[in-house]
Amino acid sequence: MKKNSLLVSILCLTMGFGYAQSNSATINSEGNNNRAYINQAGELNEAMIRQVGVRHNARIRQDGNENSAEIEQSGELLLTVIRQFGDGNTAVQYQEQEEVNSWRSEAGIRQVGDGNYAEQFQLGDGNGTFVNQFGNYNTALQYAEEMSPGFIEQIGNSNYAEQILINTDNSFTRILQEGDDNTALQFQNGTQLGLMITQAGNNNLASQFQDGPNFAMGADQTGDENFSVQIQLGPGNNEALIVQNGELNEAFQDQEGVSNYAEILQEGNDNFALQSQSGFDNFAETFQYGNANRAQTTQTGSYHFSSITQTGNANRAVVTQGN
Repeated sequence: MKKNSLLVSILCLTMGFGYAQSNSATINSEGNNNRAYINQAGELNEAMIRQVGVRHNARIRQDGNENSAEIEQSGELLLTVIRQFGDGNTAVQYQEQEEVNSWRSEAGIRQVGDGNYAEQFQLGDGNGTFVNQFGNYNTALQYAEEMSPGFIEQIGNSNYAEQILINTDNSFTRILQEGDDNTALQFQNGTQLGLMITQAGNNNLASQFQDGPNFAMGADQTGDENFSVQIQLGPGNNEALIVQNGELNEAFQDQEGVSNYAEILQEGNDNFALQSQSGFDNFAETFQYGNANRAQTTQTGSYHFSSITQTGNANRAVVTQGN
């Protein structure tokens, strides 16, 4: 009786140990000349690859516990790579390219840390989207179609980044976050566009919106709890830049027209700046050095020039120009 009890105990422990070590891997390829690779080390990881079409390449590597990775590819010439190092990470990638003899699309997700989430969805051909996450509980979302490149890198914890890229041929889009609890949002629709957000600090928010061709926009936030919003509408060829160094600064830029330029520099804390341009060939710059300064520039029409420099604290400036 003792021998049988001991045998049952050993079997139970063995079964429990085997279950704890179990990973799940599924590959379902339909088509021709497709390649799929899954490499898992750890416990309770899940990986799935499904390919429909021809000449696809998909790779998944998971090193840790309770990670989840999913790839779905359709059409032709699609490449996806997912790498996860840590615990509780989730990576999801969909690609849909139905045309034959089209441009190759690529997507990559790399997660180092715990509890990160990344999702990419690409339509059309010639796309290239990539996510790098180093830290914990970061979230990155990308949607791209028709020759739309996008890049997101997050270093820190609980950051959020989202890119929506539509028909953005010959464009450049990037989000770089270093710190905790930062939020970055980007939307592009048009050709020859440039979007850049850089955040170094905590609890910063930056939002960029472009709809039209030949736009360039940048936002650089260094410090904590800074806020910026940038909007560019057609016909095109506008440029906008916001640089914030400090805390609790707010900056807003709105451009609609052709060949307008707007720049805001904030060095200090609790500054506010707003620039609005509608027309042609307008120029506006606002420099704030100090704390609690307020500046507003509004330009309607064409060929206006505005320059505001505030040095010190609690200054007020308003410029309104039209023709």
